Amino acid sequence: MNTEPTLKQKIESLLFYRAEPIAKKELAKLCSVSLEECTATLTAFAEDCASRGIALLDDGESVALRTSPDTATFLDQIIQEERATPLSKATSEVLSVILYMDKPTRAEIDFIRGVNSTFSLRALLIRGLVDRVAHESDARKLVYVPTIELLSHLGVARVEDLPQFAETRSSLSAELAQATKNNDQL
Repeated sequence: MNTEPTLKQKIESLLFYRAEPIAKKELAKLCSVSLEECTATLTAFAEDCASRGIALLDDGESVALRTSPDTATFLDQIIQEERATPLSKATSEVLSVILYMDKPTRAEIDFIRGVNSTFSLRALLIRGLVDRVAHESDARKLVYVPTIELLSHLGVARVEDLPQFAETRSSLSAELAQATKNNDQL
């Protein structure tokens, strides 16, 4: 018994799925409704969120689904606990790929490791060891870069000062280039 989702359900699921701000105009277009109808539904959705652990943030142009400010102290405690635990082997692998590659995307990290790296990337972002920034030539892609704090913690001024940096970067780049070439031939 599948029924058509409501506009509010569509908006909530899109905001949850994207996990980043979405322009109201784009949201209206994706839901095939007018901007006015979308805005009215967003207002109702924001009111619904008032008693929940999530909040609808609205800067006038875009909206985003985030945790409620009421839960900030609780979440800060959880984040502090996560930061205090040592890095797992998987997270250390992801960190190594980011350090030795030139601004890898999540897909490239996943390819090198052979597994999904989402949770490890989240752990590194929470700890402030890496940043996620827009790709220089394609703003739709996000790439991962080490932070100054990470370099300071490692005792190096730049990633090029890491042990066996040139050899490792060359090897990883060659592996990705070969994989890309093989995929293009399929």
